[in-house]
Amino acid sequence: MKSIGYLIIILGITMSISCKNTNNSNQTTDFQYKEKGMAICYEKSFEGKKTASGETFNPEKLTAAHPSLGFGTKVKVTNLENNESVLVTINDRGPINSNYLIKLSNKAAQKIGILKKRQGRVEVKKLKNQ
Repeated sequence: MKSIGYLIIILGITMSISCKNTNNSNQTTDFQYKEKGMAICYEKSFEGKKTASGETFNPEKLTAAHPSLGFGTKVKVTNLENNESVLVTINDRGPINSNYLIKLSNKAAQKIGILKKRQGRVEVKKLKNQ
């Protein structure tokens, strides 16, 4: 009878540890968004219009549109040609063209050197705890 009691205790501890590990791994993967792709700039005609978050678009702010990251999420965008980076806040949805990963404000595009070409290959990383 004692051995069954010990077996139940060991089984309970094992299940508890197993559940803890599963929860911790899920929390860790929530913060591991990293993707490479093409970035594009907003068109000049969008200035002053409402973004999907309700904010008025200002090309001089460090903002971006992304198809799925939450509004207010901070991401680091790095130009893969020159390694220049910028931190932007997601405040809109897009880009509409699925060939592009992210749409940058003019100020953000300028900071990483893609404003003149209006596009460039980038890496987008979500900051932890966002």
